[in-house]
Amino acid sequence: MDLKSLFLTVLAGFALIYLPTLTESLTFVSSLAPILTTVGYFTVGVFSLALVYKALRQLLNR
Repeated sequence: MDLKSLFLTVLAGFALIYLPTLTESLTFVSSLAPILTTVGYFTVGVFSLALVYKALRQLLNR
């Protein structure tokens, strides 16, 4: 994966974290809010670490 796709995946994770607050009136989405938030946190955490790792590897030319 290149840096652009990792960055876009981190943004998608933030969207999953923010989604339940946008759709509080929809009962279907509000029932999935804890799951979406957990998946969003996991996505942001894992792919942020991968993004930092890949960026450092490119910076150090390895």
